[in-house]
Amino acid sequence: MGRLIQLQQSHYFPKPTEYTPIPKSVLGSGYIRRLLKAGTSTAQSLVPQVAWEKYICTTKGVRWHPCGAWRVQFSRRNRDHNYHVGVDCYFYARVHGFHRAKELAIAYRTRLEKEWEEAEAGWAKIDADRQNRKHQAEAEKRLIAQLEQQQLYQSTNPRL
Repeated sequence: MGRLIQLQQSHYFPKPTEYTPIPKSVLGSGYIRRLLKAGTSTAQSLVPQVAWEKYICTTKGVRWHPCGAWRVQFSRRNRDHNYHVGVDCYFYARVHGFHRAKELAIAYRTRLEKEWEEAEAGWAKIDADRQNRKHQAEAEKRLIAQLEQQQLYQSTNPRL
């Protein structure tokens, strides 16, 4: 009836040390995916000629997009200050050139990181000022309460 069919098992062969995987973002392009899956002699001769390492970016939030652009993604939230930044920006290779677009994307991402750090430093200063004002107000309230209690005590004991 409901018989389970297992896939054929094969032995595990580790990848050679010089093996570098093709970036997943590159595989989003149908042209490249068909080239890799074709298995024809022409395709097999073309695949090693592509410099796949050009499409790898070590900067967090920057990757190659199949539309022909370097994509910058940045999303941060600060719920305490009701602030949200969501950036999804493309630097097209056809406009800037491949390497210049990559440089611009990396520079933009680092700029976004620095601006976020500046905003956090500003919020820390605002929070510290707010906390100081709060402590001063509490100290004033305590002082007023002490003075009122002292006046009340003096008014009930006229001998003092």
